[in-house]
Amino acid sequence: MGAALRLRYLPAVASPTRSSFAQGVLSLAGDGDAATAPIRIADFRRFLLVYTAGRSWLWVPLEPDVQVALVAGAIVASLAAAFGARDRFAVPAVWAALLVVLAQVIWRFPGTANHLYLEFICLAVLAVCRRDSRGADEAAALSALRLVTATVLFHTGLQKVLYGTWFQGDFLAFMVGIDDRFGSAFAWLLPADELARLASYDRKITGAGPYRVTGSTAPIFLLASNVVWIAEMILPVLLLVARTRWVAAVAGLALIVGIQANAREVAFGLLFVNLLLLFLPGRPNAWLLPAVAVVFAWALLAAAGLLPGDPVAWNLL
Repeated sequence: MGAALRLRYLPAVASPTRSSFAQGVLSLAGDGDAATAPIRIADFRRFLLVYTAGRSWLWVPLEPDVQVALVAGAIVASLAAAFGARDRFAVPAVWAALLVVLAQVIWRFPGTANHLYLEFICLAVLAVCRRDSRGADEAAALSALRLVTATVLFHTGLQKVLYGTWFQGDFLAFMVGIDDRFGSAFAWLLPADELARLASYDRKITGAGPYRVTGSTAPIFLLASNVVWIAEMILPVLLLVARTRWVAAVAGLALIVGIQANAREVAFGLLFVNLLLLFLPGRPNAWLLPAVAVVFAWALLAAAGLLPGDPVAWNLL
């Protein structure tokens, strides 16, 4: 009986196989520099908490019926951003923001935006990261965030391949026809009559179309359509190779900026740009933080009618 009790209450020991497997996966995105990882994680944490707070305040006008709850969530997120700037309060601040985003994910389900799921995952990674004098936990968190970035980027490309509507430019032509953002973006390439033809179709009618670009500019349009999914599937692999990481990160940033110049999904763009910056040396997340704060400040003043702009049209919620 005594032996059984002693065995029962022995501390759990992690499986060497499981631990080595996890370390092997994380090493794919690691750079072996644990000394700088705490600074990089702290910079990203500060950005993410400001991002969550700013976005949460922009949600307040959405639903008057639950405005009190939305204001409460925004206040909690703001306190998390304020206290989370200091390493001493980092963990509880991240957990507070994580609970706010979890409530938002549940509230918006099943219409939850993809960037909200990504924000939740990033906060979850930071929430389980503890301060380590050797920087091992922060290095693991940095690798995990990089893996999340590569996975999301690859998945977006894989989706396009599985849908099969990008090879001949169908989806892009469809978006040009129904969305002024894409129409204006490709106005320099497509003739006015081609833009008018694509816009004339009623998307609510089954079989409307054809959503195919014709004419002398069609090859360039097809190239643009196919470059997107090809880059989204190749760049993640290059991001995980140390020798090509810097070039792949810069190319990824150019790809995201180019896409967002048309799609104008500012919330996703800000989050994913900051994730890609984790692959670059130095402290790029810290350098970009003032610009992120300005974007949200402008959006909040625009929502109040004090500055021009529409945060909803910017997809900043």
